[in-house]
Amino acid sequence: MLQTADGMYTEVESLSYYKGYPKTASTEFANLGTRTASNYYAFRFAGQIDGTQIF
Repeated sequence: MLQTADGMYTEVESLSYYKGYPKTASTEFANLGTRTASNYYAFRFAGQIDGTQIF
């Protein structure tokens, strides 16, 4: 949970580090030769506009 400059709160979740948000349990992902490119971040976030920390 982060507090914004204007005093509101936001919740951030990191979903993936790989391009296309692949299933990490797959055999394609386990094989380094077929693994998708890294350094592609996927996030899910939600903002709380009433100033509380309850989401």
